Amino acid sequence: MTVSETHGVLVRRLLLEVTKWGTLACLVTLGLAQQLPSQERPASSARGEYRWGLTLQSRGDIDGAVSAYTAAIHMEPRLAVAYNDRGNALLTKGDIEKAITDFDRAIQIRRRFAQAYNNRGMARLLKDDLAGAMLDFSKAINSKSDFAEAYANRGNTRLHSRDARGALRDFDKAIGLFERPYADAQKIVMQDPRLAKAFINRGVARYSLEDFDGAIADFDRAIGIDPRSEEALRDRSLARQRKRGTEDKITRLQNVTVLPVP
Repeated sequence: MTVSETHGVLVRRLLLEVTKWGTLACLVTLGLAQQLPSQERPASSARGEYRWGLTLQSRGDIDGAVSAYTAAIHMEPRLAVAYNDRGNALLTKGDIEKAITDFDRAIQIRRRFAQAYNNRGMARLLKDDLAGAMLDFSKAINSKSDFAEAYANRGNTRLHSRDARGALRDFDKAIGLFERPYADAQKIVMQDPRLAKAFINRGVARYSLEDFDGAIADFDRAIGIDPRSEEALRDRSLARQRKRGTEDKITRLQNVTVLPVP
């Protein structure tokens, strides 16, 4: 994998992950008071419909979730979280333009809505609007300084823009924030896909800078979290190949006999 190939790979991964997770390290759903979805359909109200939408989305019923969020918005037109989460659902369906419209509305209602900025940045990144995505992720970070997902997403955007060093700084910050909840534990809980993803992407940044040892170390960390990660296993193999190639080249140069110039 050449440095230029890493960018196309990242774009394809991003599209796959939005489909797989409904969230990347990073489509962020935060409901009212961060409450859990309702397991049973509540009495009809804006907040009840909203919670029901979260339940349906968590079950994979994206169309039903969109309908529930829409009902919530009809009842309470300034319910910013309903616009944000309907935007998430629409983005999962691949309807990027409608998703952006919902994120726009959520931000109009709540000016410092960090999650909506982050999610609109994701939508713009999927459109290859790198400048718009960078601006949105930066606004998300300005609104919520400990927003690990926004740092990770801005790092991805910097990688797409071929700013590997800037990406490395953002991934360092994201990893530190993802690890923070486990700071007092004996070891990091090995079930956080966001953390594994951040290590993989930082490994890609280091690979782009030809820091193959650093890249391999990051892929190792990702594999420690998710031993079945095909992505991390493949990337580690590629980094090891490049490292061996570099070492072989250095060895050949060291063994060259320098002939005197007559």
